[in-house]
Amino acid sequence: MKNQSKRILFSLAIFASFLFVSNANAMYLGRWHFTFKDGMEQNGLTILKKWGVDVGARIGWKNIRLLKGSVGPASSKVEFEIKFDKLEDYESALLDAQKNPYHTQYMQQINNIIIPGSISWNIYKIEQQ
Repeated sequence: MKNQSKRILFSLAIFASFLFVSNANAMYLGRWHFTFKDGMEQNGLTILKKWGVDVGARIGWKNIRLLKGSVGPASSKVEFEIKFDKLEDYESALLDAQKNPYHTQYMQQINNIIIPGSISWNIYKIEQQ
């Protein structure tokens, strides 16, 4: 699981650096989509909230939003959302997360309760707020 988490983070960093060109006025929104195994939603949200404090805040991600399915999507579907100014900030944060011992611990816990194959990561350029 540790290697899987590293591969995911590094592939996301590479994806971001090659596909997007950053400009000084741009702002970006990153969304990590996944589905928890049946009955594991609350446990998963608790882990993600702890990750936000122990890892997210330390890598500069202060405005993390967690969205849980309500009307339409199942309650087991979750989006983890962050906003950042530049893609370089995103890439740097991913590398910093790898250095934090809590990151590996939380990712192992999360990987055990997420449905395999349900994970996707999308980055959007915010055009208007």
